[in-house]
Amino acid sequence: MVAPSAFPASAADAFDGYTSVVPVYEGAETFVYRARKHDSAAQVILKQTKNDYPSARELARLRREFMILRDLGLDNTPHALALEEHGRGLRLVMADIGHPTLREILEGEKLSIETVLVLAISICDALAAIHERRVIHKDITPRNILVDPSTSKVFLIDFGISARISRELSAPASARSLEGTPLYVSPEQTGRMNRAVDARSDFYSLGVILYEMLVGHVPFPDREVEDVLQAHLTRSPVPPREMAPSVPEPLSDIVMKLLAKTPEERYQSDAGLAFDLGECLRQWRERGSVESFPLYTKDRAPELRRSQRLYGREHDIEALLQAFERARLRGPELVLVSGYSGIGKSALVREIHKSISRHGGYFISGKFDQLSRDVPLAPVVHAFRELMREILTEPPAALARWKEDLLSALKGNGALLTELVPELALVVGDLPKVPELPPDQAKNRFELTLLDFLHVFANAAHPVVLFLDDLQWLDPASRRLLVSPRSPPSGRRPAAVAGAARTRVRPAAGRIELRQQARADVCA
Repeated sequence: MVAPSAFPASAADAFDGYTSVVPVYEGAETFVYRARKHDSAAQVILKQTKNDYPSARELARLRREFMILRDLGLDNTPHALALEEHGRGLRLVMADIGHPTLREILEGEKLSIETVLVLAISICDALAAIHERRVIHKDITPRNILVDPSTSKVFLIDFGISARISRELSAPASARSLEGTPLYVSPEQTGRMNRAVDARSDFYSLGVILYEMLVGHVPFPDREVEDVLQAHLTRSPVPPREMAPSVPEPLSDIVMKLLAKTPEERYQSDAGLAFDLGECLRQWRERGSVESFPLYTKDRAPELRRSQRLYGREHDIEALLQAFERARLRGPELVLVSGYSGIGKSALVREIHKSISRHGGYFISGKFDQLSRDVPLAPVVHAFRELMREILTEPPAALARWKEDLLSALKGNGALLTELVPELALVVGDLPKVPELPPDQAKNRFELTLLDFLHVFANAAHPVVLFLDDLQWLDPASRRLLVSPRSPPSGRRPAAVAGAARTRVRPAAGRIELRQQARADVCA
């Protein structure tokens, strides 16, 4: 929460139709106010865009939140009353539930085991209600849970990043571009696990909350966001019972089940989780303790879920991981992954996300297109723009280092790239025009500048993996870049992974040359 004085004075002006406007919360993209409606004196919550010129994504979020809340229509979620225009932005009007957040409760007192269990069951019931309507919250935190102190009923709020349940993968996220709250986010929501986000992601976040209620702090209280994300991916938390011996062992086991790294190893259903929590509460109320009992016996997936694991590809995954390690420690490497369309080449390559992330690396990608072969380097430029957007999310000190490295490496030729990669100009600033050269020399200068650009970001501290898909549509300029004999500066470690789909198209000379280069890399 933020004090009213923390809001800009202009933000509280011109609330036509509302009185008694009081600031409640300031988010990265929104302001939240409590107010009364002029016509009915009903108390409402106003959530509106923060920026004078909100982006299309910010506007889409509020529209999506309005539609999700309207469609849910539950008694444990806010009732969406209206979506209004607010200057160039939008304002979401919701009924004011009027209860304190779980965060406020946790800051005020140490909760008893019985209270933790009652709240856990209530949260589970609220999640079951939205999951039944095929909505994932994606940001279950103490700040987004309201509690009625008289009944312990909970209400879920802030559906700004919520989504309909689907099989979509989260894009790999940096510390700043991550959707969700880092301390509570699930491993798959980081986009670094090649796993889709579904209802079991909310279970992980609930596990973090239960851990905090029982132990007094979250499982991974690291200060640096990137360290927290790495912990969610790779570190096992200390069981709650080891941190607080008063925690019953079955309850500790339930929390650890919720905090499993992969969704398949967590609870699969709200009903199964609620049953085990209910048994813990029954025993605690009867005897003041919880004896061991068979857990997970009522846990059945509410629907048939296709496994997200890749089976029978262990050898291929290991080969990719070994190639990545060679590139990270020794130098550039090109790997070809071929197969028929739809066989799972992209899924296979994305299996190395976690390893790349663990080493502070970048995974960027592009896809060749039959209809765009006349646009040189289009997928490569797309990948470089993706890389720069990732860089732009880093802290100012890191950005300053990137600027220095880029200006040094590009040797006055950076202006060749800023038109293709506009994000580059946001890092290095305006650059002087380069002198004109004859066509052949200009082409060579441009392609060498592209290599210099890539080499800046590829070193042992943060290797780069460039995944280029559908190589059967490879254009000549991209081929020259991939098979360039030019070695990177000492200590630089780029890696390239190329995916070629088998089709009826005759293999191009570029692909044959890539195969030869890949064999040379592996045998070197």
